[in-house]
Amino acid sequence: MKKYFLYELKRNRLPAVIITVFSIVLYLLPVAVVDFRMEVSEWGVYMPPSFIQIPLVTLMVLCTLVPILMFAFKMDSKQVDCLYSMSIKREKLYLVKSIVGLLMVLVPYTLAFWLGFTVTAIKPNDFVLSGFVTAYFVSIPFAVLLFGFNAFAFSRANRIIDGLIFIALYACAAVFAILYFYFIRYHYYNAGGAFFGQSPFDFQNWFSYSPLAYLLNRQNNIIRRSLFLDHEYRWVMYLYAIITGIAAWAGLFATARLEKAENTERVSSAKFGYSWLIPFYFAIALSFGGAMRSRTEQVIYSVLCILAAIVAYIIYRRSFKLKKVDWYSMLGAFVAGIILSVILIALY
Repeated sequence: MKKYFLYELKRNRLPAVIITVFSIVLYLLPVAVVDFRMEVSEWGVYMPPSFIQIPLVTLMVLCTLVPILMFAFKMDSKQVDCLYSMSIKREKLYLVKSIVGLLMVLVPYTLAFWLGFTVTAIKPNDFVLSGFVTAYFVSIPFAVLLFGFNAFAFSRANRIIDGLIFIALYACAAVFAILYFYFIRYHYYNAGGAFFGQSPFDFQNWFSYSPLAYLLNRQNNIIRRSLFLDHEYRWVMYLYAIITGIAAWAGLFATARLEKAENTERVSSAKFGYSWLIPFYFAIALSFGGAMRSRTEQVIYSVLCILAAIVAYIIYRRSFKLKKVDWYSMLGAFVAGIILSVILIALY
């Protein structure tokens, strides 16, 4: 395992250097040229930007791209045959990939963050500098969780395009489900966007990138001494990120033994892939029909959902000929969606 770890470090040395240089330059350039002193004029008080958004957005991007880079070997038959034939266990193989990947995320981020902070602190400024420190140390654990979440989602695929789709679908899965509760609570009551109010069902709580995005906005306002309405139910997004992140890391290693070299570049039929995601999205989408005003609208909407599900399965199978399990899954999701739709109608 040690030899393979050193091999992966050496093999990814150039990408790591490129990522590090890009992260540092991207943050240092604006920090070096902007005046951070507060300006008071007849128009009011102007506080310059802190630019803490740059390293945190870069961190979110790296937590998406690096897992793809580290686990793209699963989509290449030559690499899979080579790596799976080694004497190292699959779990250790995935562990090395994960550790090297995290180093490629956290080391560039750390160097860029503290170099940018040093330049900011040296220059005359009116910032609350402790906000930078808090942002860094809070961001690290959530970055690790996000990396594992995206690594698990991407590793469910046998093709790169499927892996990218899985990352997007997993990132939005909870948000899509929360839409159902949005219709229950707000539809016909406050169509003007009440879901942005203080509620556990706020959309911002359920996106995989929510903790880092919220941290970005919160610390930026603290640093710039700006007013910021703290979210009463922010613990929901933290709890969701922790549970899903830990589950994703566990799933990544639990499914390592189930991977077969012969599935590379074929249909992405692994567990927790299309076979799970399509019925889930189909059932939730179908349930929204309960918010339609008339029976005709509900029927038309249901037909459209069914057609969309069939198209999704055709894309999944790369064939117009679907398997029995696909039809059974679609039927089960249809029943679940109708039940949820009836509940929605009853609550209205």
